[in-house]
Amino acid sequence: MLSVPDIREPVRLIGGWAENEPGRRFIFCDEGEQSQNPLDALSGVERDLLRRNDFVIPVPLGPRVLRADTAAVAALAVVQATLGDWR
Repeated sequence: MLSVPDIREPVRLIGGWAENEPGRRFIFCDEGEQSQNPLDALSGVERDLLRRNDFVIPVPLGPRVLRADTAAVAALAVVQATLGDWR
């Protein structure tokens, strides 16, 4: 099935959505950035943004480092086991 996305009116980047949505981050690729390491620039951004919200509950997934696709499945399994049908 093919679905066509809705096309909205263009908005100004500066003076537009950025000022109207506090806490929203805009990340752009800058060839002139001095560090040349994207991990330095991004470290902590997402965690800080999430932890500022009262409705966010940080949950560890154990000592192993998981890939993003594996971590998502592991997290869903933990939530389902704790709050879902297996209870």
